[in-house]
This record gives sequence, C-alpha cells and structure tokens, in this order.
Amino acid sequence: MEHLPEEFSLDLEEQRALKLFDFFHLFFFSRTQEGKTCFLLRKNSKNLFIDFNGIVTDIVIFSLTKHILEKTGGILCTPNHPYFVENSDKSFDLSDISIDTGKNFWPMRSTPLMEDIFRAATNTPYRFQENESNCAYFFIELPMFDLNRVHQAIQLLKWPLEFRYYTLEDIMTNTHKEIDPLVWDLCKNNKKLISYINTFIIRQTPMVYTETYIFMRCTSNESKTWLDATHSSYFRKHGERWLTFYPSRNEYPTDEDLSTAKGIIIPGSSANIYQEREYPWIPKVLEFIKHVITDFPNLNLLGICFGAQAICAAMGGKVENMRKGYLRTGEVLRPSSDFYELPYVKSLGLDPEKPLSISEFHEDHISVVPDSVKVYARSKTANVELFGIGEHVLGWQGHPDYPQSFLRKGTYPQPLTQKETLSICEAFLKRN
Repeated sequence: MEHLPEEFSLDLEEQRALKLFDFFHLFFFSRTQEGKTCFLLRKNSKNLFIDFNGIVTDIVIFSLTKHILEKTGGILCTPNHPYFVENSDKSFDLSDISIDTGKNFWPMRSTPLMEDIFRAATNTPYRFQENESNCAYFFIELPMFDLNRVHQAIQLLKWPLEFRYYTLEDIMTNTHKEIDPLVWDLCKNNKKLISYINTFIIRQTPMVYTETYIFMRCTSNESKTWLDATHSSYFRKHGERWLTFYPSRNEYPTDEDLSTAKGIIIPGSSANIYQEREYPWIPKVLEFIKHVITDFPNLNLLGICFGAQAICAAMGGKVENMRKGYLRTGEVLRPSSDFYELPYVKSLGLDPEKPLSISEFHEDHISVVPDSVKVYARSKTANVELFGIGEHVLGWQGHPDYPQSFLRKGTYPQPLTQKETLSICEAFLKRN
C-alpha cells in the first residue's frame, strides 16, 4: 500500500546520534495468533494514546506511568493478563483484578502496578525518534486480549472505558470515526514513523544491536525498578542493548561484556560507601570500578551521587557523612573553563558563562579527592560536585536525573538546567 513504505529510511547511525526529547507519544500493540498487528486504543475522543509534554520539568517514566494508570485504571497490568488474554479459561470476580487508578500518585512510593509499567517501558526495544526531532515514540507490546472479558470487568467497576483494536490501515485511512484525530494526523503526516512501524513492528524485521550500555544498580532493594526506567527513558535509543546488573546479588558484567560495551552508569543509591557491614557487596563494587578504570580505559563510566562517591572511593579517595541529614535541595554549579574544553562538552555548544543548576539528594560527600581526579565544580553543598578522570570518567554529586518537580520539598535558587546536564551525560556516555 502506498502509505506503508517498504523500507525504513532512517539508518541506525542517525538513531544513535539523536538528542534528548521534549515530549513523547506511546502506543500499545498486540499480535493475533495469525501474526496480524493491532493497536489498542480507547474508543471515542480519549484514546489509549499518550501525548506528554515536559521532560524538562518532569521525569518522563513517572508521567508516562501516571497517564497509563489514569487512562486504563490499571486494568491492563500484567497481574490481570491471565484473566483477559484470548482463550483464557480463568473465571474472575472483582477480587481477582488488580486495580490502580493512579490516584494519590507519588513517584517515590511506587506501587506494584507502577513497577509493572516501569518494566514494560524500560524493556521495550521499540523506540523511534526522527533526526533532530524533539518528539520520541514508545511502542509497548501486550498479549492479545479478549476485549469482551476486559469490558466485563470494566462494567463491574462501572468505569466509562471502552477499548478496541485497530490495524495501522484503520488508523491511516480513519475509517473508524472513534479514532482520535490526533492519532490519525500524527501517522498520516509522518512517513518515517509509519516506515518504522511497518518495518519493525508489523513485519518484525530483526533488530540489529550495535552498541551496548551497562547499568549497575547498586541497591539492596532489587524490586524497585523506577531508577532503571528513568535512565532508560532518558538515554536508551533504538538499536542499543542495555544490560542491568545488581551487585547485591553478585551480578557483574564479564570482561567480554566490558570489552563490547560503550558506557556504564552507576546511579544513586540509598546505600552508603562506608557501611560495609550493612552493605557487604560494597568492597566488590569498588574493586569492579577500579578494574574498569584501569583495564578498560576506553569505556565511558558515568557516576551519579552514590556512583560518583564510589568512583572516588575506589581510586583512593574518602567518602563521609555530612552530618546535616539528607539534603533535598538544588545547587548552582560554575564548572571551570577546562570542563567546557572537553570534546564531548564542547560539541554541545553550551555557554560557559551560564551556570548549571542541579538537584541534590544526599547525606554523604567526597571529603578526600584522589590524585587521579580532576575537580570541575564545587558548591556550598558539597566539596566535590563535578569531576572527571581523563576523558572516560565523569562524576556528578548532584542528580541530573532528578528534576525540580521530583524533589518538591526542595529549595532551588534558580530553575534547574536539566536538559543541559542530561545532554552532557548523554554526550559523555555515547562519545567515541
């Protein structure tokens, strides 16, 4: 058909070069037993189609989760799938169904259904963004549902919801008047998007993974996936493989993983570097970091908060409690001029005269700086705020991944420059 291009015209090199997005759209799709792809939308004007603006002011994965819960009542979450999939022989009453409408939503207190959506959004390989576009597209695959059973549950709950499956041809031709005009217009006017859908989702062309990134989740609570999802929504692009490891379960990448990876993120954690009795996995984490820095000098290592502290501790520095309780605030950074001369920073064209501002959420700080560390910024909050080791290690004491709205009780001397700090992180992780 003319509106379904045969070839995907945006190559992987373009995809890897894409920048952070300002807003996104999300679609759910399922496949019939015959392999036909159908998109799950809500009927009438409020489709199950997410159109979110504001990554600069909100954490995208939480906003995505909230929208999904509000628009589905949590009815489509994984615990409910056994009751709704086609040919299900399970009977149910309301006590069988897991429900979470997204009310009283607060990111730090995620529910099991929120975690379920975090995992789905984090693990989907289907992410599309046009070159130099500020809009990204997420596609999440769900099992094929028997919508009669879904609607039976909805009727018992007395919710004003009704779902329907539509093919891409239905959407493109707009033969069903209950399809949101925004969805129709979006697809009709974006040939590259339709080509992407046709290539990877409808024809299921195998995805070629050419870059690998590693996420070291240094926590004793492996069930909380929100931080993994946050970084994935910021940085992960089509054609990239992201591997997550949990040191508390003695999970570490092999040397083969490290030799093929391009970047590693060690994010924040509630653990403390100096409390080895409470966190017995800490010493091995420090050994791992030293091994990476020493033996894999071309691997980009990004440390945030706990991750930055761990890097310094591994290289001979010292981390101590600040004895001020948990800081929950914002801080202004004025990096030194040589920071802006780093190739990956220089490529962004940032204004060196404009200070960076960042969220702070920590109780520890780096009190002794290793000889190998070059400090680029200090602040009133912490002795070391931004540092590097050569060009392949970058550490932030603050959180470029936490926007102002995430730490609502914090005080901020000026609006956060989150897009700038995240762009620095991405340029560093994906530098050659």
